[in-house]
Amino acid sequence: MTEKKFERWYDKDEDLSLVMRALELADEDVKLSIAADLIQMVMANREVEGTDNFIEELNEEYIPVRRRWYDKFATLLSAVEMLKHLDPAERAVTLKEAINSLIYFQSKKGEGSEDD
Repeated sequence: MTEKKFERWYDKDEDLSLVMRALELADEDVKLSIAADLIQMVMANREVEGTDNFIEELNEEYIPVRRRWYDKFATLLSAVEMLKHLDPAERAVTLKEAINSLIYFQSKKGEGSEDD
């Protein structure tokens, strides 16, 4: 009998899964920097009228028990929830920018550690 593998919502998209895994493994300061970037990217691409609707959509799914790795920080949780609600085309563009941000923040972190 084969055991059914649990698949998270973000595992269905290879690029999204890659970004989520990189975020999960990143240091807390990098996670929070990327989360802030993601929120800015998502909100910058919305018209003012669309922003209110988008925030209402996010708030519809209140999760009282928070056990996931990205639930630890409200900023990170908000960024991940935003990714979850983006349409596939907008998510693809946002993920490319997120990868660039990950590379940037990881390289800055590496530069800082050489001075120690």
